[in-house]
Amino acid sequence: QNMEDKAAKGRSHKPKGQKNGRAKLTPSAVNLIRLAAERGIHQRFLGRWFGVSKSMIGNVMRQENWCG
Repeated sequence: QNMEDKAAKGRSHKPKGQKNGRAKLTPSAVNLIRLAAERGIHQRFLGRWFGVSKSMIGNVMRQENWCG
Protein backbone atom coordinates (compact mmCIF):
# COMPACT_ATOMS: atom_id res chain seq x y z
CA GLN A 1 0.00 0.00 0.00
CA ASN A 2 2.78 2.46 0.86
CA MET A 3 4.74 1.48 -2.24
CA GLU A 4 1.70 2.04 -4.46
CA ASP A 5 1.14 5.46 -2.90
CA LYS A 6 4.81 6.33 -3.39
CA ALA A 7 4.69 5.36 -7.07
CA ALA A 8 1.37 7.13 -7.65
CA LYS A 9 2.79 10.38 -6.26
CA GLY A 10 6.02 10.13 -8.27
CA ARG A 11 8.32 9.61 -5.30
CA SER A 12 9.93 6.40 -6.52
CA HIS A 13 12.82 8.06 -8.36
CA LYS A 14 16.06 6.08 -8.29
CA PRO A 15 19.08 8.35 -8.70
CA LYS A 16 21.52 7.32 -11.41
CA GLY A 17 25.21 7.80 -11.73
CA GLN A 18 27.06 9.91 -9.24
CA LYS A 19 23.76 11.20 -7.81
CA ASN A 20 23.41 7.79 -6.20
CA GLY A 21 25.16 8.02 -2.87
CA ARG A 22 26.44 4.45 -3.14
CA ALA A 23 28.07 4.91 -6.54
CA LYS A 24 31.45 3.21 -6.94
CA LEU A 25 32.28 4.82 -10.27
CA THR A 26 33.10 8.40 -11.13
CA PRO A 27 32.04 10.07 -14.38
CA SER A 28 35.64 9.86 -15.65
CA ALA A 29 35.75 6.11 -14.86
CA VAL A 30 32.51 5.63 -16.77
CA ASN A 31 34.00 7.42 -19.78
CA LEU A 32 37.10 5.23 -19.60
CA ILE A 33 34.97 2.09 -19.38
CA ARG A 34 33.00 3.06 -22.47
CA LEU A 35 36.13 3.91 -24.44
CA ALA A 36 37.89 0.70 -23.42
CA ALA A 37 34.85 -1.42 -24.24
CA GLU A 38 34.60 0.18 -27.68
CA ARG A 39 38.21 -0.86 -28.26
CA GLY A 40 37.50 -4.47 -27.38
CA ILE A 41 38.58 -4.69 -23.74
CA HIS A 42 36.57 -7.46 -22.06
CA GLN A 43 33.88 -6.60 -19.55
CA ARG A 44 35.28 -9.07 -17.02
CA PHE A 45 38.69 -7.35 -17.08
CA LEU A 46 37.10 -3.90 -16.78
CA GLY A 47 34.98 -5.07 -13.87
CA ARG A 48 38.01 -6.32 -11.99
CA TRP A 49 40.02 -3.20 -12.79
CA PHE A 50 37.30 -0.83 -11.54
CA GLY A 51 36.11 -3.03 -8.67
CA VAL A 52 32.61 -3.70 -9.97
CA SER A 53 30.84 -6.68 -11.48
CA LYS A 54 30.90 -7.66 -15.14
CA SER A 55 27.16 -7.01 -15.27
CA MET A 56 27.69 -3.47 -13.93
CA ILE A 57 30.14 -2.83 -16.77
CA GLY A 58 27.46 -4.00 -19.22
CA ASN A 59 24.91 -1.71 -17.58
CA VAL A 60 27.32 1.23 -17.88
CA MET A 61 27.87 0.47 -21.55
CA ARG A 62 24.11 0.35 -22.19
CA GLN A 63 23.60 3.49 -20.06
CA GLU A 64 21.22 1.64 -17.74
CA ASN A 65 22.98 2.68 -14.52
CA TRP A 66 25.02 5.66 -15.63
CA CYS A 67 23.64 8.38 -17.84
CA GLY A 68 25.62 10.79 -19.89
